[in-house]
Amino acid sequence: MEEKIPRVLKYLIYVVFGVMMIRLFYLEIIKGEEYNRKSMRNIVKEIEIPALRGRIFDRYGKVLASWRPGYEVFIEDTILKEDISIEEVVKLEQSEKKIYIIGRPYRLYPYKGIYSHAIGWTGKASREEILKGFYSLGDRTGKSGLEKIYEGFLRGRDGISFRMVDAKGNIMGQEVRPAIAPLKGMDIITSLDVDMGIYIDSLFLPYKKGACIVINIKNGEILSIYSKPVFDINILSGKVNEKEWFNIKNDSLNPLLNRAVSGVYPPGSIFKIFTALTGFELGIIDTNEIIECKGKYKLGNRIFKDWKKEGHGKVNFRKAVEVSCDVYFYEIARRIGLKRFLDKLNVSKIEEEKCFDVFGEKRGYFPDIDFYYKRYGPYGFSEGNVLNLAIGQGEILLTPIQIAVFIGQIANNGKMVKPHIVKKIGADNVEIKDTLILPFKKKYIEIVKNALYYVCNGEKGTGRLAAIEGWKVAGKTGTTQNPFGEDHSLFCGFAPFEDPVFLVMVLVENAGMGGEVAAPLAGKIFNYLYKKWQKNLLP
Repeated sequence: MEEKIPRVLKYLIYVVFGVMMIRLFYLEIIKGEEYNRKSMRNIVKEIEIPALRGRIFDRYGKVLASWRPGYEVFIEDTILKEDISIEEVVKLEQSEKKIYIIGRPYRLYPYKGIYSHAIGWTGKASREEILKGFYSLGDRTGKSGLEKIYEGFLRGRDGISFRMVDAKGNIMGQEVRPAIAPLKGMDIITSLDVDMGIYIDSLFLPYKKGACIVINIKNGEILSIYSKPVFDINILSGKVNEKEWFNIKNDSLNPLLNRAVSGVYPPGSIFKIFTALTGFELGIIDTNEIIECKGKYKLGNRIFKDWKKEGHGKVNFRKAVEVSCDVYFYEIARRIGLKRFLDKLNVSKIEEEKCFDVFGEKRGYFPDIDFYYKRYGPYGFSEGNVLNLAIGQGEILLTPIQIAVFIGQIANNGKMVKPHIVKKIGADNVEIKDTLILPFKKKYIEIVKNALYYVCNGEKGTGRLAAIEGWKVAGKTGTTQNPFGEDHSLFCGFAPFEDPVFLVMVLVENAGMGGEVAAPLAGKIFNYLYKKWQKNLLP
């Protein structure tokens, strides 16, 4: 019995030693790399190297959005200062050892307010975006416009610098391993013409609010999309000056609103074109029929006035479009009737969003029969409501871009590629194949299109001031009632008439008659386009 005790102890020692060796093998070989990484994290801090954001160019290569240098100062994981100069960095480094500094590129917009709404701006990533792991503290991200829509292409990929820290977490100077280089974001080339934007901005100097859109209706490229008031988007690109931001947000003119795609307005007499197309589809318009306009139209016990007090005399369809005769279209609307008009209205899809990559577009508004029952009750409305709708007043609301697409479809025989801004991302062309179809027969669209020629070229056409030498311009004026002030002025037209390429939509708030304000502005823009066309600079 005495001989067996040493043997048991010997086996026990072997077992314990074996377990220790296995554990050592597990810790050193199997888990060694993981523990090494954990220990390194205690002495190494990963510091972000922000990537350069992709630039945005106009169609001729002029830079719309680039970058400028700036610096952010951190203590641990808290931003101490942002968007500071190199001089401020040097002073802080001399006085504070616990900080670390990131060089960050901030957006620079050379043309300030020109196309500010279309380009958009960047700002600090939100807490929600950071928590989701998409961004880190201090990252900038697109907040509006192209900057937001194409964020995934413009952003790039941040790099990482690996820096030694001491026992207290203070960053030492040396790197402990090679940095991972950042990857620059992709550049974007747009269809916008910045010089045209500057020119349009100069035309709008006398006016406080408005919008202007220029589109190539052959391919849907937006050459210009302008909204007034403009504002300098550089204000929002770095450290935001609270006073300047307060002034922008609380400006009564609402400069943040992109009126071209988010402002909703009655389309006015431009919508008589829809009434005409509906009348043709229902077989109730004879182009040779004469209707006499004496300046007012009676339906039941109500009197509906024409915009021209003394009336237009005897007019047929073409003449009614040329002089924008309200009485003619009151009569057509009465024949159509409210329900049929509303039914056609709501299958037309004119009020739906139209753009491929324009940020913030709002849907317009078309009423249906349920709207009238809910709002007025079964006896609170009548067939008279259709007369207001027929001339683009009443409850109809559209954005300038929706009006532009509607007229563009007529100019292009009933269809049009979705309006868009971006032509190229990096080295790849962007091809938009979505086509918007107007639900009317081509033969009726052709009749209406020919009538629009006389608006600008007829002896008494309301859009004569949009006509230019060199091209034949066609289009339609509009004047919309405004309960808060003077009427809004509209014109939408296209050129050259024989083979339309360019469409111009102008809206000036509180400016008066469409033929007196919007039409001559459009004429100047058509002339600008014509001169570029002659020099082979467009499309």
